[in-house]
Amino acid sequence: MKDFLRFIVGFLPWISFGVLAGPSLLRLEIAILVSLALTVIVGFGQLKKGFILTWGTLLFFAAIAVLVILMKNVWTMTHMGLLAPSGMAAIAWFSLAIGKPFVAQFARENAPVDRWNHPQFIASCRYLTIVWGCLFLVSTALAFAKYFHVVADWASTVLSIASVVFGIAYTEWYKKKARENAK
Repeated sequence: MKDFLRFIVGFLPWISFGVLAGPSLLRLEIAILVSLALTVIVGFGQLKKGFILTWGTLLFFAAIAVLVILMKNVWTMTHMGLLAPSGMAAIAWFSLAIGKPFVAQFARENAPVDRWNHPQFIASCRYLTIVWGCLFLVSTALAFAKYFHVVADWASTVLSIASVVFGIAYTEWYKKKARENAK
């Protein structure tokens, strides 16, 4: 349960952004500032350890803060529903591209050091990062469908939340299965 909570903390800025961002500029600005603050405050330890998800989140919300709050960039404001899931997907796929799947950083928090370089541990972390990257792409596709009025707003929201809930449940199930198979 402890590693599950750590994993959720990594997504807390994104969750808060999704909850707080609304139809007004003020709500969007508040959501950006709260998410940026949460990234620094709640993720401070992860930032010190170089967690890719946390650093990617910090860079995303810092860039969005500059574009929306300081520059009042209308394109960015208009497309936030597309940019947020795309940002999460980019972080996941970037971490794979550089050979440091973001899931591994969370997994190492509770795994014995002698397991970190084990091929099965590395493969599991890569696999789960791919799963999360695909789920973020699903959320991005749903955001596109919502933007182009192919899917109703409520359906896009429900399906995006469902994909995250699925990701959490699947990650927990997969970790349990991998631990059992490792014995």
